[in-house]
Amino acid sequence: MTDEQLHYLRPTEQPFISAIIGTRARPTLVAQAIDSVLRQTFADLELIVVVDGPDPETQAALSMVRDSRLRVIVNPSNIGCAASRMVGVQAARGRWVAFLDDDDEWLPMKLEVQLGEAMLVPSSERDNVIVTCLLHIVSPLGDTVRPKVPYDGREPFDVWLFDRARIGNGSVFQASSIFVSTKLARALGFRAHAAHEDWDFVLRAIAEHNVRLITVRQPLVRYYRDDRTPRMSNDHKIAESLDWLDGLGNAVSRRGYAAFCLTVMAAQAADKRRFSWFWPLLMRAMRKGRPTAGQLAGFFALWLIGKPVRRHALGMLVGSPDLRLGPNGRG
Repeated sequence: MTDEQLHYLRPTEQPFISAIIGTRARPTLVAQAIDSVLRQTFADLELIVVVDGPDPETQAALSMVRDSRLRVIVNPSNIGCAASRMVGVQAARGRWVAFLDDDDEWLPMKLEVQLGEAMLVPSSERDNVIVTCLLHIVSPLGDTVRPKVPYDGREPFDVWLFDRARIGNGSVFQASSIFVSTKLARALGFRAHAAHEDWDFVLRAIAEHNVRLITVRQPLVRYYRDDRTPRMSNDHKIAESLDWLDGLGNAVSRRGYAAFCLTVMAAQAADKRRFSWFWPLLMRAMRKGRPTAGQLAGFFALWLIGKPVRRHALGMLVGSPDLRLGPNGRG
């Protein structure tokens, strides 16, 4: 860590949990995220905010926070979301780390509940678990809780995550839900040049460290999904995403590979009307993956049914009573 980074470091006593937020040029949003951390029912924590490059407005906003648990690190230059998280991980003093994106919020019992789940695991195995949770998703279409069907280990994680052809699952994995030992976070790391750093982290954790994923079956994170607002991570191009997929090797199954091409990437290409990707995605899935009939049907449907129609259908699903939450996720 450089002298410039250390300049904004506020030392604290030894905490049990280190919460890590990376941020850049969004002082209002990060202030809300910080407040959600400092209001946790589990108070034995430190909050490390990594500002990704000099940012006077954000630094001024952080200087107004009067809580000794806050530690601020300013990167000398912009290094990106994944690398900023790792700056926080390396600085962490806690036995556990938890990540929060600067435009999301934790519900008050998030850390208490996840720590409780982790402590149920035999002590010899605690460095090989990731505890996650359901997300309260706030979007222009309405508020939902996802995933509707939490991961239970009955199928490969990549299939559960990528196979969007299965109606009603709503599978999602997001960094703001991750609770993991500091030891594992340092050993595994977020890869700075991975196209999908959150997915990359958990897929490699399972493949390389035989990590067990535990999902707390209640929403503990408020995740704001608004297509109009860019998140800190980059908007990845399809080719970069496919290169990332190929680089995963044995961390992704053939069925998961096909699902990523035919549902995840196809949705992006179809929404942008990039018809030149139709055959490359289909051929790649057939050659390197093992597509199911449902995935193939979903692939063709994506190109035939426009995004407005799909969004309308999703809006009707979101509006169902069992999924609906308070207005704007704040009630």
